Amino acid sequence: MKTRGFTMVEMLMATALAGVLMVGVMTVVVRLYSPPESSVQSLATGRGLDRWVHLLNRELSSAQSLQVAADQSTLTLTGPLGLDQVQRQSTHRPVQLRYRLVVIAGGTWLLREQESLDESTNQRMQRDLVGGPFQRLQFVVLPTARVTSPSSSASTLTRLRLRLWHADAVEPVLDRLLLSNAGVSP
Repeated sequence: MKTRGFTMVEMLMATALAGVLMVGVMTVVVRLYSPPESSVQSLATGRGLDRWVHLLNRELSSAQSLQVAADQSTLTLTGPLGLDQVQRQSTHRPVQLRYRLVVIAGGTWLLREQESLDESTNQRMQRDLVGGPFQRLQFVVLPTARVTSPSSSASTLTRLRLRLWHADAVEPVLDRLLLSNAGVSP
């Protein structure tokens, strides 16, 4: 009686083929779950800064309150501004947001802190590194603007000037005027 089975060559060929397939699958998985460019690299370009300002504009338009620190380097917003940690989509959950500069490994980086206001767990704080290195960040609250439109009644908007300097820049790389419906808290 002769037993049939796989030869050593067949087993080695199957193992090699499985290895090649796994490398291909892992390459696809890594590309799917990692961003196309890191936050730091994307923020160094104008397009990265524009994306961040677009997010900040959305948050300002939905904020219920706005507060700028006395040194003008920290912005705190409160309202339904939550972002999902994985999908980066709006959850509309009540949060307190804080944008500020922090020193990490000798460089100064822009940090977005999101503290959930509707959960009583130890995982209420979410921190995202927006980019850097930056030298200075400045939020200046300007006098409010009264806006009227034919289709709606008059409203008062808070005007906020955002200025951001790269680590080696004399002039700000970003100087924008932003608008918010939120009232300014002392």
